[in-house]
Amino acid sequence: MAGTDELPEQLLSRLYGENPADFIARRTAAVRELRGQGQPEVARVVASLRRPTASVWAANRLHDAAPAELDALLDTGRRLREAQIAALEGRAVSDFRSLLSEHSGCLQRAVDAAVGFLTSQVQGISETVRQRLQTTLRAVSLAAPELAAALAAGRLTADQEPEGFGGFEGVELRAPGRPPAQRGRPALRVVDTEVVERARAARAAADAQAQAAREAQQEARELRARADRLAEEAAAAEARARTAADQADALEREAREAESS
Repeated sequence: MAGTDELPEQLLSRLYGENPADFIARRTAAVRELRGQGQPEVARVVASLRRPTASVWAANRLHDAAPAELDALLDTGRRLREAQIAALEGRAVSDFRSLLSEHSGCLQRAVDAAVGFLTSQVQGISETVRQRLQTTLRAVSLAAPELAAALAAGRLTADQEPEGFGGFEGVELRAPGRPPAQRGRPALRVVDTEVVERARAARAAADAQAQAAREAQQEARELRARADRLAEEAAAAEARARTAADQADALEREAREAESS
């Protein structure tokens, strides 16, 4: 979300690492505090933040609920990303399949741990939530280091979608050729043109899937925004009802006192 880079990390962890049921109250308190500190622009950004989904909450709690599983996922994700970049650059990657298998196993264990956390909080776990968790954790583990750091600190603000090959922007695809030999190390095996072509085809397919995921995520954001507005309107209506009830009680007391005098 635009603007969150300027927000204090501790504030994001507090807002997005705790139960979403209390999010609006925490956000309101944070906005009031920031305005009182003379930070109206930051307060405006905080006021625009949306309630986290159950999957975002569970992902953000992994650093406490299952730190070993989270560390393993982020480590294998980083190594797999580096291997993907190497393949796109035309360098040989001998252990790519084993990395894929290792990352898949780490992802499943992290998803299971996050689902276990939600279950312990008496949360109903639907297949949609599980799939959203899996998509988010996979996307973050293969994303740029900044996003992985946000997950490690428990301050993700939204479900994530696969980057496709967009996360490798700036990586130049070279025609296969013999890489320069390094002293004391054998030269890497050359990757043939078929590997590079498959990578390009995979990039196009992944980008199309990412576009569809972005559209679905935008629709979900709009629905969450509407739900937040309705919740705030309901809270305001409840407050008005309490005020009216108090006023009615006061008038009734005054009427009884007038009758008895």
